[in-house]
Amino acid sequence: MARKDPYSLDEPEPIVHLVNFGESALELLFAVWCVKTDYLELSAKIMQKIKERFDAEGFEILFPHRTLCAGAAAEPFPVRVVSDGHDD
Repeated sequence: MARKDPYSLDEPEPIVHLVNFGESALELLFAVWCVKTDYLELSAKIMQKIKERFDAEGFEILFPHRTLCAGAAAEPFPVRVVSDGHDD
């Protein structure tokens, strides 16, 4: 993906390294080099391409789930998820 981007420099080559095993993530370092003036354009395009590729491949970006307990005497309380109309 980075090698095909017109803003990405050939040297040094793009790299991907596993940095850490997070709580619910594999933390990766993805480095792509470009001319300084092209950084914002490259960064935005690469992030969008990564998201589109993850979606196409069926990857889900997971997040930690938490359970909130208010004590033994407390009654369960309802939770309602409301969409703001954006598909972020």
